[in-house]
This record gives sequence, structure tokens and C-alpha cells, in this order.
Amino acid sequence: MIKKAAAIKGDIENHKAKVTAAAKGSLAEEMLKIANEHNIKIHQDENLAEVLSTLEVYENLDDDLYEAVSQILQELYIINKNLP
Repeated sequence: MIKKAAAIKGDIENHKAKVTAAAKGSLAEEMLKIANEHNIKIHQDENLAEVLSTLEVYENLDDDLYEAVSQILQELYIINKNLP
């Protein structure tokens, strides 16, 4: 069972990202189910989900946290850009 989940939206050009959704327990499971149904790429990292779930929805990530997730955002951006 997934304990926590968070969704982030990145703005790579401006080096910003914000939490767009966060949930725990059965709601986190539902988030992942919906993401899979819509072919949204998922990166599973328990520690990162823990940190992101402490932020308020629509709160921008601070610079240190952004650096920690920027590589993941870049990889997902490339994957999503290349989807048909």
C-alpha cells in the first residue's frame, strides 16, 4: 500500500516547481490509479513523497528542494514530450 503521494508541476525554464496535489492512504492509492489511467509518468520515492506531502498544495518548492527534484522533472518532461 502506498502511504503518501504528491504531484508536482515543474517549470523547467524558470527553475520552479509546485505541489499540485498531495494525499495519504487510500487517497494516495487513488491518485496513482488516476495517474496511471491518464498515462501520467510516476516516479516512486518514499522519502521524496514524505517531504513533498508536508508542503501546502500550490506552494512553490524552495531552491534546495527544487534542486533535489529537478533532475526527475527533466527526465519526466523529456519522456512526456516524446509521447505520441
